Amino acid sequence: MLKSLRLSNFLSFAPDAPSIELRSLNVLIGANGSGKTNFLKALRVLQATTYNFMSYLNQENTFDEWRHRFSGDHTLPIAIDAHFEIPVDRLNVDLNHRIELRNHGKNTAFFETTVKNDGSVGKIQKLFEESTSGQQYLSQNGTLDLLETDDDDRRLSIIERAARMNGQTSFKYLNRFLRGFRLYDSWVFGPNNIMRASQKHVSSEPLYEPDYSNFLSILHDLNEHPQEQRSFMKFVQEILPDLENVFPKIRSTALDPFFVQNGVTMSMRHLSDGTLRYIFLGALLHHPTLPSIVCIEEPELGLHPDMLRSVIDLIKKASARAQIIITTHSDLVLDMFSDTPESILVFDREEEKTTVSRLSQAELGDSLERYSLGDYWLRGGIGGKRW
Repeated sequence: MLKSLRLSNFLSFAPDAPSIELRSLNVLIGANGSGKTNFLKALRVLQATTYNFMSYLNQENTFDEWRHRFSGDHTLPIAIDAHFEIPVDRLNVDLNHRIELRNHGKNTAFFETTVKNDGSVGKIQKLFEESTSGQQYLSQNGTLDLLETDDDDRRLSIIERAARMNGQTSFKYLNRFLRGFRLYDSWVFGPNNIMRASQKHVSSEPLYEPDYSNFLSILHDLNEHPQEQRSFMKFVQEILPDLENVFPKIRSTALDPFFVQNGVTMSMRHLSDGTLRYIFLGALLHHPTLPSIVCIEEPELGLHPDMLRSVIDLIKKASARAQIIITTHSDLVLDMFSDTPESILVFDREEEKTTVSRLSQAELGDSLERYSLGDYWLRGGIGGKRW
């Protein structure tokens, strides 16, 4: 679980931005441009450190693109500080991970990881990497070691390479957790939606990919878990009672999408966009293997209010198994969190910088006796609006 995230000098977050505390369920609200997407961008950056990070930085043009432009001091580094609590062998390991980006004529990335277990502080292990030379270093106990590369691991990330070294368990935990994070922030409406077409059968990846390219493989895998499959179909039939089954047909190395309605088998290309999205979210959140962090941008897109209520109820239930982060611009979605206002993180833009606050029942007082939470938000009672 990601316990907290502090973004310093990163996009709309100023150098002195405070840490943002997170819970198992987090609902991000705020006007367009308030910083919600930048927060999710930071999660992408964290995950990118487990892949070819320097290539990622160079593609993004990093320092000039990511630096908070209103800080006044162009020499300040960009920093992302993340505090994780990761389950390992029935224990929860506290892991603090810092990414620091500096620009001294070339991009340089610094990583600092501290593991705390049972209240004791473990070794501080530092990694850093230079974009120009591609050299990677590990520093511990006051010594600096160059990580040797060969042809077999030249494309590995610095964290993955450190994770493979004997004794570097903190990087192993970190690598596994970050690799398991998924952000679902793009959705294609219309006939070109990838879930309407045949897909390659991929059996090695148990998590839905953000581009939905293995949707049918996961749907096929769900059939191997009868209890979860029954629960998924019950979820579907609550809203779509005539939909008897949703399944992929195996054709050689490909999967074709089909559904059965009133005894007739048809291709999923005939389903509406909202129905497809409802099926995807249901299959994702019913699968026995959830991502370590599930991020969903605007789950309300394309969904009828009846569908949306079932989806939000499922999101709440799934937050007991995995950390959930969603964004929304819907007052109806907020209404559905009136019983748990502490789930809401309010993003505002003040003096060209993002501020984040978490709602509390005490702060709301008796306001929810007169208004729904969504209505109170639209009236300007909790922030997260332009006016």
